[in-house]
Amino acid sequence: MAIKSFSELFSARAEGPPPFLNSEQSIDGIASLRRAVVETLKGIQARRVRRGLLVCEDSGAFVVGLLALLHAGAEVLLPVDGRAEFIRVLGDDYDAVISDHDIPGVETLSICPPGDDDSPLPDLKAEDARIIFYTSGSTGAPSQAVRKLIDLENEARALEANWGAVIGDAPVFAMVPHNHLYGFMFKIAWSLMAGRPIAGPTYPTWEGLFQALKPDAFILTGPALLQRMAGLEPIAAALRPKFILTGGARVEQSAIEQARAVLGIAPNEAFGSTETGAIAWRDRGKGEIPLAPLPGVTLSDQDGCLVISAPYVSPPQVTADRVRILDDGSFEFIGREDRVVKVAGKRVNLSGLDQIIQTLPQIGAVATLVLDGPRSAVAAVVVLNDKGKVELETLGKFRFERQLRRSLGNLSTETVLPKRWRFTDQIPVNNLGKPTQALLAGLFALPLSERPQDPVVRSAEVVGDEARLSLFIPEDLRWFAGHFPDYPILPGVVQLNWAMQLAKQHLIPNEAIARKVKVKFRNVVRPGATIELHLTWQKNGERLRFEYASALGVHASGEIAMEVL
Repeated sequence: MAIKSFSELFSARAEGPPPFLNSEQSIDGIASLRRAVVETLKGIQARRVRRGLLVCEDSGAFVVGLLALLHAGAEVLLPVDGRAEFIRVLGDDYDAVISDHDIPGVETLSICPPGDDDSPLPDLKAEDARIIFYTSGSTGAPSQAVRKLIDLENEARALEANWGAVIGDAPVFAMVPHNHLYGFMFKIAWSLMAGRPIAGPTYPTWEGLFQALKPDAFILTGPALLQRMAGLEPIAAALRPKFILTGGARVEQSAIEQARAVLGIAPNEAFGSTETGAIAWRDRGKGEIPLAPLPGVTLSDQDGCLVISAPYVSPPQVTADRVRILDDGSFEFIGREDRVVKVAGKRVNLSGLDQIIQTLPQIGAVATLVLDGPRSAVAAVVVLNDKGKVELETLGKFRFERQLRRSLGNLSTETVLPKRWRFTDQIPVNNLGKPTQALLAGLFALPLSERPQDPVVRSAEVVGDEARLSLFIPEDLRWFAGHFPDYPILPGVVQLNWAMQLAKQHLIPNEAIARKVKVKFRNVVRPGATIELHLTWQKNGERLRFEYASALGVHASGEIAMEVL
């Protein structure tokens, strides 16, 4: 397909198919998309926005906001998380939040529907436009990756040169968010430039996707989703997709075969990073073959680390990806150089340790980490193959772990051997298919029965019928388990129970029981937070008022109608 730059989107396609499918935006063609951009641009210009934080659930609205910000000459900031708490953390980074939905406690500029105004749009200069992606980073703290629009356009041209003939005009259905570079490039930028229809929703489950799917579609998915296909029935032949792409992390070949059985074809896999974009690919239908560079990409190595040169990676970038480059220009990915850590004063290459453990005959998959504490130690999360499962059951956990350590005895020092082991059905990953430190470390936490279930009361001041308490929320609190694995938050019902429990300790009769509850939750409570609880007891009305608050604002407030027996 012919591919156009962002500045040519409206001038080159006055006619054509609708740009969106199933979108909440009432846009039926390029002309109405342009009018929606014009209306949204008015609000952005009125506020003189130079750095706009774009937070949209619907991809149609996202495109309108994106184009409006770009034509306004504003930088586009894409947060990794659209929750109010995360947005407030970035408060000094942006001038305004542009959104298609209300965000509690956050003032927003709305995405507008098409109007009647056909005024010309300001020129869009891809050389000057910048899009800033936030990544969680290895520590979980938000960090920025800045990409020029001209580089993203050049990357889209490389994608089209590699896959365009196969995909054609297939509609694009994504199961990954559009605010990460992977979803942004493949669902939004490339599809807009190539003129492919984009499905407005993001489909987090296969069942939801199958209900909306059109024939001969392009499905954009990820490793975690491909590993959740067990038990799905094959879809009808008439609905089989034309192309499937995954990226972000390695996928077990067994999951690839499951996808082939359900969808009728195997996925291709893209390799890259937020900083460089996609730079290589492989057809997973052919197995775990080496990765080949995309058109225009030149690869080399420096001390075993991948060096990338491309029209959209300039100057050449030395990465922390350890690779083995083959004679035909393809390469094998070995691991990350930045997974070299210090334990007991000695350097340990966790990627290298993963490779060594992976060679053991009992191991299906492995991810190592360092557990912090008074004495840091290397730990291993392991998926056993059939041989390993039999040996674990036969020997028992203690003897089996000793056997694994003996097998690893060729390592130079005891400190690099895993001291702790966890055997699981699969390596835990986030929604991008990556096993984060937090997810892995969570497997080594205390059993639920041994974890604390109450906050740490650091201070309590009671005056008459009011109490003010300072509460520390332990990171290993029992109620964080599974709520949610990649973004733990304190359940609302726990906050209600704590309010009652602490009120009975300080204010109200112990025999009082709750009859009716009114509560409003505004901000989530995260592990390690310190929050203030303000309790007020109205004796005459037998009502307990409560409010949880912190530097982030009010987290929850409400009223409990009581009855004293």
